[in-house]
Amino acid sequence: MHTGRSGGLAGWLSGRHEAGGHERTRDVEALLRRHRAGKLVFSARKRDLESICELLAANADPNQVDDEGQLPLYAATYTGVTAVVHELLVARADANVPAQDAQGCRPLQVAAWQGHAEVTKLLLRSFASVNWGTWTPLCSAAKQGHAAIVSLLVSERADISQASGTKGHDHMTPLQAAAKGGHVEVAQVLKAALAKAPSSPVIIRDRSKTDRKIFGKRQKTGLPDQSKLCSCLPCAHVVRLIRQTSLLSFAEDLRAGRR
Repeated sequence: MHTGRSGGLAGWLSGRHEAGGHERTRDVEALLRRHRAGKLVFSARKRDLESICELLAANADPNQVDDEGQLPLYAATYTGVTAVVHELLVARADANVPAQDAQGCRPLQVAAWQGHAEVTKLLLRSFASVNWGTWTPLCSAAKQGHAAIVSLLVSERADISQASGTKGHDHMTPLQAAAKGGHVEVAQVLKAALAKAPSSPVIIRDRSKTDRKIFGKRQKTGLPDQSKLCSCLPCAHVVRLIRQTSLLSFAEDLRAGRR
């Protein structure tokens, strides 16, 4: 009986010791990951491609933040060394992971703000989100006056009309950001893009009372129920054409028995 209790206690203590050992092992591994990440961030800031390659070859994690919440790719996009950014992306650095600092920016925002066109291209090829954030990459580039990057982001379907605003920045569209910074060339690029942008689809829920009156009686007028139409651009253009040719007025008169 006594032996059994001792054996049970010994087993329990042994299990507890082993569990504690596993926890310490995990803690050490986490410290090592952060240590390697810190070295990666430091090497990226120093533009040290050789050290970057050595650390990545030693299995340093490019998606691990350092003790300050910084990411290697964030540091690399800030300095703008294309070769360093390329190595990190080849090592599967995620272009959409934000830094864990107070700002929480993603690499594309940083590259756009700094005006690094080639780095911006690399990030876009790695599927960086072009419209992410309360302060978008397009607003960043427009605010800083980087016309080439603005053109690049627009060509990648950046939202020209999306307003952005963060702490320390007014809420504004990219065009407003360019105007506030006095960047004429950027403003011209954005105006040209806005002029080429397709018209917004007709929003069915905002139609006039007359439209609701007509389309609500489709059995009598023979016209389709507008609420059943999809809001894609082709359908929107059809609805707009009907309005422009005054067929709605004709249908209303017909329903009222005046024709």
